Amino acid sequence: GNFTHNSNQIVEKSSALLEVNGEDQIPVDANHSDMCKFETRDDAVYDKLSKRINRILKAKSRPLIESMGSTILHNKYYNIPYNVSSTFTGRNKICQRLQETCLPSSVAMGLRDQKRFVLYGLGGSGKTQICLKFAQDNREKFWGIFWIDGSSSQTVEQGYKDIGRTCGLEHDVKSLQRWLSNVEDPWLLIFDNADDPLLDISRYFPTGGRGTILLTTRNPDCRIHATVGSVELGQMELDEAVLLLLRTAVVENTSGDSEHLARSIVQTLGCLALAIVQAGAVLRQNLCTMQDYCSEYVRQRQQLLSYQPIQASSDYEFTVYTTWEISVGMIRKMSNKTASNALELLQFSPFLHFDGISEEILKEAWVNMHSKESGENEQSGENEQSEQSEQSEEPFKWIQHFGVLLDSGSNEWDPYPFREAIALLSAFSLIKIDGINGQISMHPLVCLWARDRLVEKDYSNLWAQAASILAVSISWEFRSSDYRFRRLLVPHIDSCLQSRLKEILSTGDAESITLRIADKFTLAYTENGRYQDAIKLIEQVLEIRKRVLGDEHPDTLISINNLALSYNNIGRWQDAIKLGEQALEMSKRVLGDGHPDTLLYMENLNKTIELSERDSDSEDGKKPLKIPSRLKKWIGKQRWALSRDREAR
Repeated sequence: GNFTHNSNQIVEKSSALLEVNGEDQIPVDANHSDMCKFETRDDAVYDKLSKRINRILKAKSRPLIESMGSTILHNKYYNIPYNVSSTFTGRNKICQRLQETCLPSSVAMGLRDQKRFVLYGLGGSGKTQICLKFAQDNREKFWGIFWIDGSSSQTVEQGYKDIGRTCGLEHDVKSLQRWLSNVEDPWLLIFDNADDPLLDISRYFPTGGRGTILLTTRNPDCRIHATVGSVELGQMELDEAVLLLLRTAVVENTSGDSEHLARSIVQTLGCLALAIVQAGAVLRQNLCTMQDYCSEYVRQRQQLLSYQPIQASSDYEFTVYTTWEISVGMIRKMSNKTASNALELLQFSPFLHFDGISEEILKEAWVNMHSKESGENEQSGENEQSEQSEQSEEPFKWIQHFGVLLDSGSNEWDPYPFREAIALLSAFSLIKIDGINGQISMHPLVCLWARDRLVEKDYSNLWAQAASILAVSISWEFRSSDYRFRRLLVPHIDSCLQSRLKEILSTGDAESITLRIADKFTLAYTENGRYQDAIKLIEQVLEIRKRVLGDEHPDTLISINNLALSYNNIGRWQDAIKLGEQALEMSKRVLGDGHPDTLLYMENLNKTIELSERDSDSEDGKKPLKIPSRLKKWIGKQRWALSRDREAR
């Protein structure tokens, strides 16, 4: 172009141009210093320059953007609990929307916000399956894909710890969130079943703009967390629902008649995915014909309306519940031992967490019940044997008629009665069995339904039975396998306590089985860092024992000592020392200076004082008590033995 103005040359042409192929020449009436300075955005040269620069940037970024669709990344971590169902059907519009919004983006595109998509709606509508489908189809497009159970703060934190172990990191939850926030490679994080309206699930999102998050929930309010979209899952499209039923029922030779009957069934079921899958299981097992299904459904619906399910305001809830009652009716009609055990397990399972129910729980309960390794064995002389035997049987009285335990023999654990029962439940899709580790999972809505269908007059006894099985499965042993097992029990203890313990403890007595159960649950909580939960239990137990037994009863002293130890765990040194001194002085007065309990209280108080002195905030001036060195090793072994031995006495 012309680089002169009014015939006056400003700079040499060689200085103004690079003179390379494809150079875009724009005349500017300015020297080197002023050529990039403009008074306003309305300047004609500025407007021309900015448009030309934007075109250049778009042209440069287009090859990278176009190549992303064909680029295959190396997937390093795939931490997903289940495979997508082999009969997954339809949901094409939702799946396509996820493809369009949730796949990794190029930074050149200017998309820096974290991608968060929320799937919300009725339990059983297929939200989890859609996430599994997306993860499976797009595995190679993400460096890491991780799964977290979002049903509670405890399960979320456990999920992050699982991610840490998978990635070789031993950090706390906040550190793991920060670590994931700084991973440059594309990752996908799935929060499943984030249904608790009192839990702000966004507290657990990694910060920053990196990564993709899928969230499934029943709570529509969680739509606030979405950045790239949300969708409500309800009914399936009618044609998709028909195809799903025919697939799950394994109807190989479809005809006009079978499709017409399937259409009537799925319409009766409200085209809800989980209800259709379960109906398909009933048909597949030849327990009901397609011709009879709708009439059977109508008959069972009238019976179901007498129940009061939690989600009673939704017709879809009734549809799902009715479908499950049909399956139970079918099992009951079999009238054999396996069917009886299956129904018994269905009454046991709703008091546990819906995921991670294992055969090991019942096996350990059986082993401890028969070998007395759980601490209910006699520890004293023969003259006390009768009294001890009577009390040691108390934790077992609620489980002595539990069919699976009775049918497992008396010489060694026989797993087949349990496995046959869960196979029957699995055949009706009431539970799922992991093919690798054999663990059982229930859909959360199935778990609620199983609890809601219990008759109120039987509820307390069934809770006591489930809690007793959990408690008896816990031994007073401290091998690595024992620690691992008690860690796996914590979510089940949470669910069990939420069901009934508070109201039972509020009216309990000191010899109640609930106090013995609470001692076992406290052990599991303490070992796994749930100190506040352990303290709440011990405080309730201590209150009851003081009220019924008195302040100086040996069982009351045990609870005081345990509470002092729990205060240690959270640094409440003054409270711990005060209680420790109280337990020690009363034990000296009641049991004597040389009694094993007294020596143990002395050692525990000594430890508390030592720990408090290391704390810079502690102003306590007490000195450690002197314990004979020959007793230190023996006393160390007795820390938990005190509760174990007292349980036998």
